[in-house]
Amino acid sequence: MAGTTASTKASPTPKSTRPSNSAPDLAGNHLHFWGQPRPNDKIGLVLVSNAIKREHQQYLALGGLGFLIGDGALSYAREDILEAYYNAHNWRGLYTAFDVQLIDHPGYNQARGPVAMFSVRTHIDF
Repeated sequence: MAGTTASTKASPTPKSTRPSNSAPDLAGNHLHFWGQPRPNDKIGLVLVSNAIKREHQQYLALGGLGFLIGDGALSYAREDILEAYYNAHNWRGLYTAFDVQLIDHPGYNQARGPVAMFSVRTHIDF
């Protein structure tokens, strides 16, 4: 018997559990195909919207530097990411994922982006 299983997740992060400097919201969906020629493969689509708190925005706008962001010219905007992936089951515990991310306002800066990022990942189960 052939079929498809879909899993959907939408998760605005509650304020009480957010880290002190961020506020991510996400929604996603992946499809798992069973009874098909490649039953262990998955295809997915995810939307993530990241934000930072006002104090952190002001710190970066005044020239502060963070671990990964900060160039002294912050023009704040939410960082929005649309990601699509295909996770292929190659053999036994070996998986390869092909991924593309479209990032709008990278580093929370509306003067940056959009940027397209491509990646290939390998996962091995022992």
